[in-house]
Amino acid sequence: MFLVSLQFSMEVLMHENHQLVNEDCQSQIVQIIFVVLE
Repeated sequence: MFLVSLQFSMEVLMHENHQLVNEDCQSQIVQIIFVVLE
């Protein structure tokens, strides 16, 4: 459930800020998610 909500949040962020989101931003989001999961 938690993972689903995170995935949904990422999709929403990427959709709303599609032009602003770049690889660096995505990698930061992924790192934050991994930290939260730990």
